Amino acid sequence: MTRMMTSGPYKIPRAECASYSVVTNSTPTTAYRGAGRPEATAAIERIRTCSRAKIDNGPPRSCAVANLIEKDDFPYTTPVDTVYRRR
Repeated sequence: MTRMMTSGPYKIPRAECASYSVVTNSTPTTAYRGAGRPEATAAIERIRTCSRAKIDNGPPRSCAVANLIEKDDFPYTTPVDTVYRRR
C-alpha cells in the first residue's frame, strides 16, 4: 500500500518507490500493522516540507495547496500508476 500512496494527493510528475520485505516467525506488533497509508503520508509530507524549505520560502500550506490534485484533473493517474477517481 505504501507504494500506491507514494505521491499522496499532490501533482508530482515523477516518483519512484523501492521496498523489500523481511519474513520472520515472530508476531508483528506496530501501531499501523500492514496499513501502508500512514507510512506513505509521513514520507510525502516530510519530503514536501524539506523541498519547500529549499525552493520556496512561502508558508507551508501555500506549497501544499498549490500542488494538490485539482477537481478537474480526475480521474488522475499518479506516477506509480495509482488511479484516483472522484466520488
